[in-house]
Order: sequence, then structure tokens, then C-alpha cells
Amino acid sequence: MSEALSPLDSQLASLKRQESELLIRKRDLIEADVLSLSLEDYVKEAWPTVERGRDLKWNWHIGYICEYLEAVSDREITRLVINIPPRCMKSLNVSVFHPTWTWTKDPAHQFLTLSNAEKLAIRDAVKSRRLLQSRWYQDRWSSRFRLSTDQNAKSRYENDHGGHRIAFGFGASIIGEGGDTIIIDDPHDVTGAQSEAERNTTLEIFDEEIFGRMNDQAAGGSAIIVIMQRLHEQDLSGHVLAEEGEFEHLCLPMEYDGVKYHSVIGLDDPRQEKGQLLWPERFPQQAINTWKRRLGPYAASGQLQQAPSPGEGGILKRAWWRDWPMGKPLPQWEYVLQVYDTAFETREESDFSARTTWGLFRLDETTMRVGEGRWNAMIIERWADRVGFPDLKLQARMAAMEWDPDFILIEPKASGKSLIQELVQMGIPAQEWTPTRSQGNSNREVDKVSRAHLASSVLAGGQVWYPRWGSNKNELEWPQEVIDNCANFPKTDHDDIVDTVTIALMFLRRMWIDLPEDPDEDDEDTIDSRDVEPAYG
Repeated sequence: MSEALSPLDSQLASLKRQESELLIRKRDLIEADVLSLSLEDYVKEAWPTVERGRDLKWNWHIGYICEYLEAVSDREITRLVINIPPRCMKSLNVSVFHPTWTWTKDPAHQFLTLSNAEKLAIRDAVKSRRLLQSRWYQDRWSSRFRLSTDQNAKSRYENDHGGHRIAFGFGASIIGEGGDTIIIDDPHDVTGAQSEAERNTTLEIFDEEIFGRMNDQAAGGSAIIVIMQRLHEQDLSGHVLAEEGEFEHLCLPMEYDGVKYHSVIGLDDPRQEKGQLLWPERFPQQAINTWKRRLGPYAASGQLQQAPSPGEGGILKRAWWRDWPMGKPLPQWEYVLQVYDTAFETREESDFSARTTWGLFRLDETTMRVGEGRWNAMIIERWADRVGFPDLKLQARMAAMEWDPDFILIEPKASGKSLIQELVQMGIPAQEWTPTRSQGNSNREVDKVSRAHLASSVLAGGQVWYPRWGSNKNELEWPQEVIDNCANFPKTDHDDIVDTVTIALMFLRRMWIDLPEDPDEDDEDTIDSRDVEPAYG
């Protein structure tokens, strides 16, 4: 049993504790002053508080972004566009660390932050607030400001010096709000950027509303930061960069393209050889190759290389279709898919009703052995005509008897819903299928051009075949008609066959997730999780 300390010993122990606490406090305050001078140092020290249990793998590009953001804080730059691939710490740097660091020096600073979806803007606002309220942050900067208790919501919080952060989704009303720095983080989602209507809505909001929300529009006043992956030639980056000289541009392609960008703060891409990777420790070449195959050439050019290709044509290229070798028997289909695009009327100027039929099979491309390897698809039949509903129903029933499909997809528009009901009553496996994408808490229909872009990754991946040769070794004409129709889209007079092709490829893209022995499928803007650990930011 330990002896009780004497009053003198107790007093000495208490003094030592107080001295230790004072030293720790002094150290924290000195560190606070140092970290307030360097965003890079701040990010490194704040990282464990924001991303618990995950090591920070520092890379030169993170430091570059920090230097550009410091230049914005010092108002050397007031208009900045950063184009960088997904998962490269853009949101953490710009939307989480930068605002909280700014308040260590200027707690009166006001931020407006926007993203394509309100939930994304709120996600980063919440991360920032957690950092502000953390023990690590409070030990260093609690004497400089405090969060207001009467305005401390997820999407809006203020401090006792008048600084605030307000988070919005594009399309929400920002009337009456203002900011010293406006941060626009991913203004488009991947699919919406391919829709001219949605894209133009975002650009109109930027031109007509956001510029008017700057607190100080004089030179050297309020700042605007746009950070995003490129998704289309006419996305917000393309829109603002068209005004030459107005926005400073930091562009960081995943694979170095040899292009040198002029920088007002003296930075340039340090890579010297074409093809050098941006962040090889996190994204090695094998992972990038898989990612590019998943995305397809158009999406990879934009999202990874920050060089979007024109979207006005050539989305579904002829060269991407593969012709089955002459003399090699067609595969035994493991699944058969049929897709219909139905029209309203039979007038000469109306669209056709159309159908394509697809056989699914596995193929080892090293040995060309069927039944092994990854999943492939072949278009094996097509039909298109202007017919009334009775003839359409008859056609569908006959095609179902001939091909015995496992899936029949029909978009529930025009006469499609009625056709589904009739086929189901006959015991034929017809189902509604409308290409949609998630937006907020609901699903939104995808327009035809967006469908083609989403389908292009499957076609470009070398998994789509056509039967070039007939049984008597004559060259078949109908596959070339389908291929030409797709290649000419969207400048084709009738897009009914193209609609069936894009729906089929989008369905197959999703279906291959669940078929056995197929690699994991990911969203358009994510990387295969087996190739690298989950990325951050």
C-alpha cells in the first residue's frame, strides 16, 4: 500500500503538472502560429484528425494545390480553376482544409461552397465543422474565434467574428447570401455533364447568380475557386477558361501529356516524360489501365487526362465493334437479351419500332476459347419497322419464340408499357427498363446522348461483337447498318436502333456486376477497389 504524499510533495506534484500543461499550451500556440503560415504543413498535421486510421501518402501535387490556395488567400489569385482526376484529394484540400486553415488567420472570412448535389456540399461542410470542433484544433486556435451557438447547422455555421460557411447544391437559391471566397467543387455530375440542358443550366447559374454573390467585386477582392474533373468540352471549366486570362488554370492529368502550363506563381508540372503518372504510389499503371478500360476513351480523356473530346459525334465508334472470325462457329449463348424501342404511330415520318437481340458468352481472348474468361456480348439480330400495335405485339411474340430470351427490356414510353403488359400475360419475360441516374433522393432519366456516352465504355472495352459472315460465307449487310447508325449518332435521322443498342450496353454494364467470375464493376468516376486501397478526397 503506497504512502500518502505529504502536503509539500502534493504541492510540488501539482506545480509540476501545471508547468507541464503550460509547456504543452505554449508548444501548441507556437505550432498554431507556424501552421497558420503554411497550408501544406497544416494539412499534414490536421490529417489524422480528419482521416482517422488512414495514412497520408503525400505527393507533390497536393503541395501544388496548397500553394495555389495560399495564393488565393493572399489574393495573388482571385480566379482559379483546378482540373484534377477523381480521388486525388481535391475536395479535402479545397473544401475541408483550406477554409478551416483560412479561419486560423482570418476568422471573419466568409465562404460559400457549392457542388452539383447539396449532399456533397454538406458532406465537406460537416467535415470542416468537425475539424473546427476537434480537440486538436481547439488546443491551437480556440482563443482566436468560437463557433456561434445560435447558427451551427450542417449546411450553415458562423463564428463570433462574422465568418461563415454556407453550403449549397447547384439549383438552390443563394439570393441574399455572399462570400469572400466562393468554392465550386464538382459543379457537374458525371452523367448530367453529357446533357446539354443540364450543362447549360449549371452555366447559367454560374453566370447569372454566383458572380453576383461576391462580397467585393473590385480587383483583388473576393475570389472564386472551381475544382473539378473535366467531363465535357463545354463544362464549367471549359466555359470559364474560354475567357482567356481571367482564370488561373492548374491542370494535372493522371498521365503526363507533355503540356506545360504557365503559372503566375512559378509552378509547373515537374514530370518530364509523357506517360508519367500523377500519383503512382496510390494509382499505379495497372490500376490506371483498368480504370481507363472501365471508363472508355471519351470519359477517360476527360476525367483522367482533363482533355475532354468533342461530344457532337463519334460517341459509338465503328472501330470499337469486333467482327467474329470467319469459319469459327458462333458461341453457345449463356444468356440472351432482347431490347425494344417502341414508337407511337405508323405514319411515314414517325420513328420506327425497333429491336436488337444479343447473345452473352464468356471468352478467353488469349486462346479464343468460349466459356472461359470475361463476359462478352454479340448482336445477333435486329428488326425495325413502322407497325401498328397488333403487328408489334405479333413481332415480339414471334421473336421471343425464336430466340428464347432470358431478358426482354422495353422502355415504358409510347406503346412500350402496353407491350410489356401483353407479353407478361403471355408468360414472356418482359420488363420495364428506363436508364436513370441517382440525383439526390430520386432517380432521374438519362437523355439519349448521355446514354451513348455511358454505353461507350462497354463498346470501347472490346467486349462487343457482331457476326460479319453468314452461313454461306457471304458478308452480312444488317450488322454494318447497325454499326453505321450508331457511328452517325446523334446526327442520324432515326435513332431507334441506336436506342436499343445503348440500353442493351448500359444494362449489360450493370448486369455483369452480378454474373459469376466477372471483375467488379464500378461507377463511372471510381476506380476498381481491388487495384488500390480506397482513395480519399
